[in-house]
Amino acid sequence: DQLQRPVDSKRFRPNLVVKAVGDENNSQHHQYRHIEDDWKTLSLANKDLSFKVEGGCPRCTMVDYDPATGQKGKTLRALAKYRRRNGSIVFGIFLQAIKSRKDNHEDIWIEEGDILDCNL
Repeated sequence: DQLQRPVDSKRFRPNLVVKAVGDENNSQHHQYRHIEDDWKTLSLANKDLSFKVEGGCPRCTMVDYDPATGQKGKTLRALAKYRRRNGSIVFGIFLQAIKSRKDNHEDIWIEEGDILDCNL
């Protein structure tokens, strides 16, 4: 909604935030909006780790509350205008880790700056 102020990703309490590669000042940047809807798998080749997309993430009214202030907004209402799928308001995706080829039970850390390959 154009009248709704943009909200920070923290409002959605994500486990992982991915930044699409592209020039944000370019008028074509809008093509990256909700690109995760088209992903099938994600992989971190340098860490031998992959994820399978399990589906969209249905949202509840918690996205209306600013986690820093507790103030209520209208985020869910704004999302409902264009993100309704099968009776749910969906934003973001669920991922399932796929075993790495190493399968040696070592922890694998995803770090800021790691490059993900997102496959359609």
